[in-house]
Amino acid sequence: MFRPALLKILKLLARASLIVLAFAVADSSLAGPLKKDELDSLAAPFKASPPSDFAAFLAAGAKTNARLEASVAAFDRKTQLDGDDLTEIGRLLGLYNRVRNLETVIADIEKMVALHTLRDENIAPHQHPAIVAFGTLVENMARSFGLQYRNLDNRVFEVTLAEPAPRNSAF
Repeated sequence: MFRPALLKILKLLARASLIVLAFAVADSSLAGPLKKDELDSLAAPFKASPPSDFAAFLAAGAKTNARLEASVAAFDRKTQLDGDDLTEIGRLLGLYNRVRNLETVIADIEKMVALHTLRDENIAPHQHPAIVAFGTLVENMARSFGLQYRNLDNRVFEVTLAEPAPRNSAF
């Protein structure tokens, strides 16, 4: 008599656990980093006019999507980011860069692609006029971003930060 009642309770608990698990798995919108369509919807309002800076972009993102509030708050506090917070802020930085600099990047790539860097057996690659022009293009781009540039005999074009950026600095 005691055994069937216990068995019935265990079956009910198992069913309840499965139902709770099913709801938890079904509502995956609250788990993990933002997906591409969510990032695209965050970027949409900025197509006409880009955000003034990264902080304004983050604030707008946190207002638009409640899932970002904790990550943005952690970034604003300048605490060390890890896990989903680090992933979210990294993806938002990439999205901010896309919104802010897309046209410039496309124009720069068009300039690079326009250089005819076909191999010429009569000219050493580091002496080829297109390679020299490419080095000049890279130099101008680096300097426009305040970066250091070094040309190693038109064989290596090195671009580095002027000095190390502070950890978790505001962009």
